[in-house]
Amino acid sequence: MSEAAGAEAPAGLLATLAGVFATPGATFASIARRPSFWAPLLAFVAVSAAFTAVWLDNLDPTEFARAQVEDSPLAARMSAEDQAAGVTQQARIFPYVAWLAPLVLSPLDVVVAAAAFLVVFRFFYGSQVTLRQSLSIVAWTFLTVYLIREPLALLVLYLRQDWNVDPSTALQANLTLLLDKRSASRPVYALAESFDLFSAWTLALLSIGYGAAAGLSARRASIGVVALWAVYVVGQAAVTAVF
Repeated sequence: MSEAAGAEAPAGLLATLAGVFATPGATFASIARRPSFWAPLLAFVAVSAAFTAVWLDNLDPTEFARAQVEDSPLAARMSAEDQAAGVTQQARIFPYVAWLAPLVLSPLDVVVAAAAFLVVFRFFYGSQVTLRQSLSIVAWTFLTVYLIREPLALLVLYLRQDWNVDPSTALQANLTLLLDKRSASRPVYALAESFDLFSAWTLALLSIGYGAAAGLSARRASIGVVALWAVYVVGQAAVTAVF
C-alpha cells in the first residue's frame, strides 16, 4: 500500500453513502483500500428494523396471515377448518417472527453474500479480495439500495392503504407487470419478480465494488456477480416449483 493510501483518512458513514450514490467508482476504490463494514452493517439492520416497525404498526396480522395462506399452493389441499386454524396460528406468532428479518436475516444475508462473492473472486478470478473487503462491499451496497427501496415501499403501501400485502411485492418495478399472477406458473412469476430495477442497481454497485477490490473493470467483475445472482434466482424459482 502506498504512503498516500495509508494516510488516507477514512470517510464517515454519511460521506461514504453520498459517495456511493454520486461517485461509486471512486468511493468503492476507497472502501477497498480501507474496508470497514460495521457501520454500514448496523445501519442496514437499523433501516430494515425501522421498516418492520412501521409496517407492523399498520398491519392487520389476521388479514395478512389469511392472504398468505390463500396464496399458498397448499391451500387447495386444506379444508376450510384447516385454513382457519392456520390463519389463527400465523396471526398470533407473525408479529414476533417478523422481527427475525431485520435482526437476524438482514445481517446473515450480508455475511452469506459476502462469503459467496469472496469464493467467486478468489477462486475464479484468482484475485486477492479479502473477507473484510467483501463484507464492506456487500454491506455498503445493501445499505445504499435499502435506503431508497424501503421508504418507497412504505410510500406505496400508504398510498394503496393496504398494509396486508407482502412488502416484497409492493414495489412492482419488475417483469411481473407483464404477467397475470393467477395464470402464470409460480416459477415463472418468481423469475419475473427477480428482474427488477433494484436488483439491477444492486448488481451494478457490486460489480463496481468487486472490480475495485480485485483490480478489474466493473464489466469484467460483473460476469462473476451476475453469474452468482443468476444461480440464486434459478434456485429460488426451483424452490417455488417444488413448494
